[in-house]
Amino acid sequence: MPARIAHGALDETHGPVCAPAIHSRPVLAVCMGSKMVRVLLAVVVLVWPMAGVTALSDGYAAAQRGDYETVYREWLPLAEAGDAGAQYIVGMFYQLGKGNPKDYREAENWYRMAAEQGYTNAQVALAVMYTLGEEVAQDFREAARWLGMAAEQGNPVAQTMLATMYYEGTGIRKDKQEMVKWFRKAAEQGDADAQFALGVLYAKDEDVQQDLIQSLAWLNLSAAQGHERAVETRLKFNDLMTSSQIAEARQLSDLWLNQIELGEPLSEVKSP
Repeated sequence: MPARIAHGALDETHGPVCAPAIHSRPVLAVCMGSKMVRVLLAVVVLVWPMAGVTALSDGYAAAQRGDYETVYREWLPLAEAGDAGAQYIVGMFYQLGKGNPKDYREAENWYRMAAEQGYTNAQVALAVMYTLGEEVAQDFREAARWLGMAAEQGNPVAQTMLATMYYEGTGIRKDKQEMVKWFRKAAEQGDADAQFALGVLYAKDEDVQQDLIQSLAWLNLSAAQGHERAVETRLKFNDLMTSSQIAEARQLSDLWLNQIELGEPLSEVKSP
């Protein structure tokens, strides 16, 4: 029989991903931390090759050295011409105040233009704005709508955030099955937050059937990516599991890691 998690043993995790409920203002600061800003800035490098290498070589070099004013000037004509990736970048610059003063309304406008073309990062960015309610009207249903679009297209950040909304029932109905489904989809793409969330869920025996081996396997994957709370949480399993169970969890996480790297479906785990 698997050991039961004592009441309060994992209390510092406060739910799957974020401590305060998702309807609280600092949701992204807790759920994603600085990850969202890093994602926003990293897209300058990711989008650039798809939008005209020769024309944007100066802008790309400027992005690499942090010269966002030059980047903005290079990307704006493309954004105005309808390029979704460029529209997203321009919206990001307005939101973060990179290359020009902060202007949340302009950010929302550019994000929406890109999002309506199906650009998932822009859909996530809009959802972030509607969730936080900074300079735009807070609208959780609208946030959930855009997250749903991005999640269906495979965006792991959107999938993790949507799962959290299903967990909290904010902007969308509570649904444990949908919550687990979207956390799983994100985790299978290597999202450390989703992997941590599943590790906590399978440990607590509240929303899914408890499975400490699967729980530790997910925490191992998350911790391997430097997720600090996963590193801290999995230390508690030394007193909850036998050495053979811990070894089995390690084998499972190694198997899953290999499958994730190969883009293969993860092996199913039988319930204990």
